[in-house]
Amino acid sequence: MNKPLIYLIVFVLCFLLQAGLSPAIAIAGCAPNFLIIPVLLVALRSGVGAGGVSGFFCGLLYDLMGNGTIGCMALVLTITALAVGFLARGIDITSPVTVIIVALVSSVFSEVGYGIAVMLTSADAVGGMGAIFAHSLPTSLYSAVFAIAALLVCGLFLGYEGAATGAELGKQIGGRATKMPRMKSRLK
Repeated sequence: MNKPLIYLIVFVLCFLLQAGLSPAIAIAGCAPNFLIIPVLLVALRSGVGAGGVSGFFCGLLYDLMGNGTIGCMALVLTITALAVGFLARGIDITSPVTVIIVALVSSVFSEVGYGIAVMLTSADAVGGMGAIFAHSLPTSLYSAVFAIAALLVCGLFLGYEGAATGAELGKQIGGRATKMPRMKSRLK
């Protein structure tokens, strides 16, 4: 399938899930953040630039749907996407273990970072560490479950699109890439 089309489908689905389903499936006040899914997908598959843009806009949508300070999640998801996009250059993005680790670490970083950012920008910053342990960590694990499932499914549709040629694919997989000899044309 076409990569931008998959990005668009994932973004629209995650936006609808965040707006409609996320508040309904909250457990003890911890609702999953579905908007981290398109951020991680774009950052892993398209790199730093596209990941940063998706992180900013998904974070801004999250902020506009919530009741926190506008800009906190936009900042946190942008930083998360930049870090994931930078690290994605050196890791195997098709490995399920890698996807699980990236989703878990990114989700924890984004939720704890969001909790700290909201705590620093709000007038009542009482009980900050308690709120991080009681709300941010469970929310991050809840979000990571959905992110892992979604990223693995999207990986099945996208496959390995990191290499443009067979020689580059051979280099990235660990094989030996050699230049093909030029063929002389016998047509004269």
